[in-house]
Amino acid sequence: LHASADLQRERTWRHREPRETAGSHALVVGTGGIGRATGRLLRAVGMRVTGAGRTARDGDDDFDRIVASGELARHVGDVDHLVNAAPLTPQTTGILDATVFAALPAHAHVVNVGRGRSLVEADLVRAIALLTWPALTAPVVAPVAVTAPTPWPAPQTSRHAFTLPLPKFIAVLSRTGR
Repeated sequence: LHASADLQRERTWRHREPRETAGSHALVVGTGGIGRATGRLLRAVGMRVTGAGRTARDGDDDFDRIVASGELARHVGDVDHLVNAAPLTPQTTGILDATVFAALPAHAHVVNVGRGRSLVEADLVRAIALLTWPALTAPVVAPVAVTAPTPWPAPQTSRHAFTLPLPKFIAVLSRTGR
């Protein structure tokens, strides 16, 4: 996606093979309605899908298996896509933290459609500085009042998603001090 945007700005045509989704592994944090719908869609395109919920269990209709979200870092080492669709609860506040980011493979695509406070922004920034993840897809990470200016390329709401190449994400955070 980002390479395509760069080439388009340069007015350059270059054939590139897309990243294969079939056979890749996604871990969806949150096994409620949104997480389950996400899991079903990902399975429909041929991905292996693990869920992360309050308790580990096998034999789920929407996920290949469910791991305990409290042990998330132990289960992200082989994921291609980490999707956070968890509601904000005391147990999910800060669930995507330095421990989880450090355990992710460098090629992982992090997708945060959960509540902003479920992702520890400072930990994410530190992890990005150490890794070469290709992309982050997230809503505005922390809640932003509609009247406040925001550097993010999205409407000023904590529920609108955007995708940024990670070097640009770091540059935006550096400029704004967020």
